[in-house]
Amino acid sequence: VAGLLAAALLHFKMRYFFAVVLFGVLAGLGLIRVLQQLGLARNRLVQLALLLSLLAGGSWAAGEVSTLFRPNKFTSQLQRNYTALLRVSADRPHLRYPNLQPTTESVVRHAPVAALNTLVRPWPWEGDSVRYVAAGLENLLLLGLLGVASVAVVRGRAGRLPFAVVMALLLY
Repeated sequence: VAGLLAAALLHFKMRYFFAVVLFGVLAGLGLIRVLQQLGLARNRLVQLALLLSLLAGGSWAAGEVSTLFRPNKFTSQLQRNYTALLRVSADRPHLRYPNLQPTTESVVRHAPVAALNTLVRPWPWEGDSVRYVAAGLENLLLLGLLGVASVAVVRGRAGRLPFAVVMALLLY
């Protein structure tokens, strides 16, 4: 538990917005585990509902406590970062989202493409430096691992992770 808390704190320092979701899914996993011990959360649908409810409720409550946790803060920060990074990387490989706006709807609309880009970009041949080649090779390796995992799921040999942990990882 101490190691997990230390890792969560480090993650919070490194990636504020990702850490908020990390704390939410960790709290959800804790709640599910307690309720499983009490015999109240054995059903997968109940576990999923608990996790989603905790994240949604936590998001709402955090937004009421501080404007720092409201969606518009996240979207405006995302837009600021995107604009600044786009300006800096104009002559290097970069991702373009020409219609991205600082609104929740725009972020949700761009999220599928952005998620795909995090898996596949950069390709090893896109950059002109060792860093780009290394990042591209890492992405190819991760895509290969994702392919192997997908084949295992299709074959019915997905592994033995608890359902709640898989849901937490997917939501995160």
